Amino acid sequence: MYSGPAATVYLTQLYTLTVQTGSNPQGVSVWVDWNHDGDYLDTGELVFSGYLGSPSALYTATISIPGGIPTGNTKMRVRSRAGSAPTNPCTHYAEGETEDYCIDVQGPICIWTGTVPSGAVWGHWTNPNNWDCGYVPTINNQVIIPNTPIQPAIVLADGNALSVNMHNGTKLNIVHNRRLNVATNWTAGTGTGAEVTFNPGPVRMLSQGGPSSISGNTRFQNLEIHAGANTVSIPSGAVSIRQGLDLMSGTLNTLGNLTLLASLPHTAAFIDNFSTGYTGTLVGNVTAQRRIPRSGGIFMSSPVNAGTISDITTDIGGTGHNGIGGDGSYFIADPTCTYMAPTSPWARVMQYNESAVTTCHFNGWQIRLSGSTTNGRGYLVNQPAAQLLYDFTGAANTGSISATVTRTATNTTATVGTNLLGNPYPSGINLDAFYAANSGEIGTAAYLYNGSTFNTVVMNDAVPSHISSFQGFQVVRTSVGSDPVTFNQGMRVRGNTISFTDEPNLSHKLVVEVRGRDAEHRDVTYVYFGEELSDGFDLKEDGYKFYSVEGYPTLYTLAPGMSWPVSLNGLSIGTTLKELPLGLHPGSSGQFVFTLKGGDRLPSGMRCTLVDKKEGKEVEVGEESSYVFEASGVELRDRFVLRFRREVGVAQNEGVQTPEKESRVEEEMGVEADRAWSVGNRVYLSLGQEVPGRLMLRLMDMSGKIVWTDAIENAVRGVYDLGELEVSGGLYILNWGDGRWSRSARLPLGLTK
Repeated sequence: MYSGPAATVYLTQLYTLTVQTGSNPQGVSVWVDWNHDGDYLDTGELVFSGYLGSPSALYTATISIPGGIPTGNTKMRVRSRAGSAPTNPCTHYAEGETEDYCIDVQGPICIWTGTVPSGAVWGHWTNPNNWDCGYVPTINNQVIIPNTPIQPAIVLADGNALSVNMHNGTKLNIVHNRRLNVATNWTAGTGTGAEVTFNPGPVRMLSQGGPSSISGNTRFQNLEIHAGANTVSIPSGAVSIRQGLDLMSGTLNTLGNLTLLASLPHTAAFIDNFSTGYTGTLVGNVTAQRRIPRSGGIFMSSPVNAGTISDITTDIGGTGHNGIGGDGSYFIADPTCTYMAPTSPWARVMQYNESAVTTCHFNGWQIRLSGSTTNGRGYLVNQPAAQLLYDFTGAANTGSISATVTRTATNTTATVGTNLLGNPYPSGINLDAFYAANSGEIGTAAYLYNGSTFNTVVMNDAVPSHISSFQGFQVVRTSVGSDPVTFNQGMRVRGNTISFTDEPNLSHKLVVEVRGRDAEHRDVTYVYFGEELSDGFDLKEDGYKFYSVEGYPTLYTLAPGMSWPVSLNGLSIGTTLKELPLGLHPGSSGQFVFTLKGGDRLPSGMRCTLVDKKEGKEVEVGEESSYVFEASGVELRDRFVLRFRREVGVAQNEGVQTPEKESRVEEEMGVEADRAWSVGNRVYLSLGQEVPGRLMLRLMDMSGKIVWTDAIENAVRGVYDLGELEVSGGLYILNWGDGRWSRSARLPLGLTK
């Protein structure tokens, strides 16, 4: 018997069979075991018999493949006999020859015609009039999709096919709640290839009956491998995925022909072998891509095992090495630990070694010129231009991975214990899950670098933060020592649009942003509140601030007893006045804008104001408030203050406050309590102290908009009638102060019993 199928044939189709005999006159007969019962005795299994009576005769027969027979490998027997045609498939003849072959019988062919369009370029897969076979293909049909003006769309129900052959330039649209199930093989053209486009519906490869393959050039939106115990291989072509690869069961052997695309900024295709019930495995290399939209410094990691530094430097136009020192040489800072010393090595790719730091944190940076990346480790990449596309090639990381974090006793810097890690997977990870597995070693904050400034994210908040694939991030080890942190499958998350920069998702969060001369020159700092938080610096609650690159602003707050800037400042919810210094290193001189968001999301009864000590101004912070100011390039640590206070004993009975139902404000700064109340639209203010100079008065609506202002010169203790205020009925905030302090009370105006 000849090994391997002699031909592939399809149910209900006609094929031509030719047989050439030898020099003696011989007849020929052909049998096929259509029903796979191991003999050639059944009706219809003799498919040809003839005798021409001449030497070296050429016999030609037309074979009709029956419908409804088993598919797969099928035996065919060809016999010759001297002087006449053989009449029995097994009887011994004195002169003749017997040869056995195997043919691969496949389901009937259905060719897409696109006769009935449902739009300008699409037609429904489920419309039988769009197929030359006259019916909608089933799991037993070989499907062929030519490049027709109207292409197929799977919208109304799932599609099915025994195998699929897509010609060059063809497109297939599968909507999000539908899929195409393919029992065996997928074939596409080797030129422009094919595309499963627009919508995220997946192609599911089933590998029914044995191994199957994906060959040719195809760009899938989503690809599912549900092959049971079988293997799907990619023996040739260029196969790529825009969104996700789901390894549900079986094995996908890429043979180096699979690319995970980053078709748009902030997108990267993911691999899922971690969802509940997924048991699939991946063999062979993949090329994983990520497009970074911004230039400048970024923290990066490799999603493949043993990625290389050249994977990075090739994409950014070289190492950028200044010629000083070799691979692994340490950065040298100037004596002030502010800038690079003239004798310092430099390259576009660097890694951080906390254990090498003593008095200057910059001296922990090492240049990388060659060699492999380390799984779970992050790298600082100085990207010279925007919209660069990165790619790593290797075996995708899909199991548990460990990375070491250190905190050395000889490191005397304020940022002692800082380590640069990286997401090692071709998918995002949940930072809350990462922190839960490693909270004994690290603080609550993770630090991302977004080109020029740092973002701080929280790893133990009610709303999870995510780290994207390719993303590096800094963490701080909380105790002296050196131990591993672990990444595992349970931390991984689906999605191809996880942003490369993130911000903390926090309840009771105040966001303060500063912008310089354009949108690129900006920075952000965060303040949040919780019953369980403390006001001092605690790595389990707060995060360091790392300075932006030269020329860009750095915005931060200061914690009690902490001289190093803070990017994430957690405070307790108390009833006492809290004044939080707001620091700014402008990076340049000119006009700046503070934008404060979240004043309406602070704990119940809490108000926030921004104080500019230099200008003697105080701005109430509402849902979103802005403050414009001028600054030189000098660092400002004492000019701005965030002032938080909570109102207590606020009475709002029936919408009216009287002297007996007054709005009381807590005593603060060693003075007697002031009081404010309203009757209708008339407002009263009782001062518990003298106020030399000018007492400024402002009334704001609940959005923070100022609707009325006034002032009292050299105010004395007593009750002031501020008059009837011309405002519509509702709840307002009355604020009064002399520029050094201020107080507020909520007042219902224009409301009656």
